[in-house]
Amino acid sequence: MDNSSQNPKGVYQDSSMLTEGTVLLKSAAEAGNWNLVKDVIINGDVTGTEVRQSCLLQKLSSATGISQQLVREILNILFSKQSTDDTLKHIAQEAVVRAAHCDKWETLISFLSASDTLLEDESSLQSVIELMASSDSLKESRYLQIDVFVCVWRHTKQKILDSTDKRVQNTLVQLAAELNMWSRVCELLVAKPDLNLLDSDGLSVLHRLVMCPDSRFDSLLPVLLENGADASFKNSEGDTALHLAAHYQKIVKIGKSLQLREYNVGDQCTDSQSKIMVEYHFKCCESKKQALVKLVESCPDLNNLDSLGNTAVILAAKNENWEFLELLMEHGASTDLVNDNLQSVLHVLALTGGQVDPLLVKKVVEQCQCQVDDTDCSGSSPLHLAAYSQNWTVFKVLLDFGADPGRRDGSGYTVLHTLAGTGKDQVQHVTSLFTFLTQQGVDLNIPCPAEDESWDPWFDYDTDDDEDYFYYFDEEDTDEEINT
Repeated sequence: MDNSSQNPKGVYQDSSMLTEGTVLLKSAAEAGNWNLVKDVIINGDVTGTEVRQSCLLQKLSSATGISQQLVREILNILFSKQSTDDTLKHIAQEAVVRAAHCDKWETLISFLSASDTLLEDESSLQSVIELMASSDSLKESRYLQIDVFVCVWRHTKQKILDSTDKRVQNTLVQLAAELNMWSRVCELLVAKPDLNLLDSDGLSVLHRLVMCPDSRFDSLLPVLLENGADASFKNSEGDTALHLAAHYQKIVKIGKSLQLREYNVGDQCTDSQSKIMVEYHFKCCESKKQALVKLVESCPDLNNLDSLGNTAVILAAKNENWEFLELLMEHGASTDLVNDNLQSVLHVLALTGGQVDPLLVKKVVEQCQCQVDDTDCSGSSPLHLAAYSQNWTVFKVLLDFGADPGRRDGSGYTVLHTLAGTGKDQVQHVTSLFTFLTQQGVDLNIPCPAEDESWDPWFDYDTDDDEDYFYYFDEEDTDEEINT
């Protein structure tokens, strides 16, 4: 087989057929002597054919140990001398793709900055964009990743928007969302990309937006929904946008965020700076709420389950996202579903340690009143869990709605046994609860589980810490005799 059939582009030829300039360029590039390469280009009339035959740009695109300043100088000299040489442009385009394959991203930036006509070939553009999205080394350097994106966008924007291969726009809009470059996302929407695809991290553009911590979520959510984003589309872990919103999109109350007591803005706020902050915060909260309303209304199924069987309502309770929980309930989300641990929103509410509005608890319990004594996979009812977590707000509401304090958990204990083991820092809560339980006619002498029949609620005390409990039981005339 002759040389022309083996190398149709004539890159490798007999050295006797190469010009002196080609041989010198080839030797200097292979030796990594890039200063010599620069001198040869400056002092000689290097043609595109000589660049191709010497494989200069291919070697430059994957070279290590060379400064980017020198790379740019070599490229600028080449393109200034051969600005209309189509051969050089074609070779440079191949070199750009090679740089991307070799993870030489700074070199790729230098190539694109040297000429505005590179990556005009759609297949080359697609290759570079796919490599940008999949490169692990590029993801490890976020600032470099942004620089590469900006450079590619600046030099190929119109080509990207006009591309007939939708993979170009689909991949780039996902990458823009990953980098939180939402202005680029909006520009790409002109090309109608498919927003319901998962990127290498298993997330769609909408999932990325819902995870965005700032006000861009509020303003851009309607834009994505109008452009076809599906709020019910699940990520690789089985979460919809609603599940993610329960975790990432919270409406923080004014008292918690600014460490101020809640008050009417015009009545009690005398400090002008604080007043401005409060008014601004109210506006932010209202904007967030309107966006969440839009998201909820765009979901045909508010009871979608994640991979663990959680609904958005359950996740909102887990994340103490009370305003979102209430919003979901107002729009008809079910509160009686259970997850894979057989826990409903009542169980989750009982386990939360944060502050929760008693009125919200009452709303939830009212909707789940028939479930107040349902047990999870460990045999615990919401009342048991509220006692374990010392969530007295939920505990009292559950009692008001008929929860059974005499029901035993999976280990055979009642909430009385749990209350008896509570530390002295909770003595006021516990004694008031015992008073309430006594008034309800609850037997304070409920026996322990069968394997520990000698134990009853009020023998689970540290006698130094729980003297108040002993006095309480003594005053209630229990049948046991306490020795302190």
